Amino acid sequence: MEALPRGLQIVAWLNPLTWHTDALRYFTIGVGSPEIVLLEAAAFGVFLLASLALAVWTFTKGVLA
Repeated sequence: MEALPRGLQIVAWLNPLTWHTDALRYFTIGVGSPEIVLLEAAAFGVFLLASLALAVWTFTKGVLA
């Protein structure tokens, strides 16, 4: 990611797939910092809960119907 322009670096860091990829790299080949991986894992958990809450709200309100 260091090779990306600054604007794209910011977009990449906001992308939950980046967090997931960092965790997979750390746990499979040991690349990365444990502190950063834990922070990203916590952020990914928050993202998942928010996505679930939005999905439940959408289905209960019939927004897509």
